[in-house]
Amino acid sequence: MAKIVLVKTRRRKKNKKGKKKTQAQKDAEKLKRQEYHRQYYLTHQKNKSKNPGPARNKDGTERKRRAPGVSKRGSVEFKRQPTKTTYTVSDIMQAPTEKSLKMLQKICAGEKMLTT
Repeated sequence: MAKIVLVKTRRRKKNKKGKKKTQAQKDAEKLKRQEYHRQYYLTHQKNKSKNPGPARNKDGTERKRRAPGVSKRGSVEFKRQPTKTTYTVSDIMQAPTEKSLKMLQKICAGEKMLTT
């Protein structure tokens, strides 16, 4: 049986006693962080304008799909029809039991067809 060795995680080193930061050092670090974040924001704003993401509505959802060949205002919303109208024997065999039961019920009801 192999021996399991647990390794303790390293703790962060705290400032040694007696080496407290002065207010000037704290202010300098704060200014450095602010400058870094300002530069980061500016560079990513440039990239953002070059690569706008997908168009979105005001509420943050994706744009609605339109019927093929129609654009802008006169369009009607386009919903895809389900393409799977037939089941094969392997589909039924590989599906979980509950799903295969539903498949068989749809075949018996005549909603779907069975091919071999």
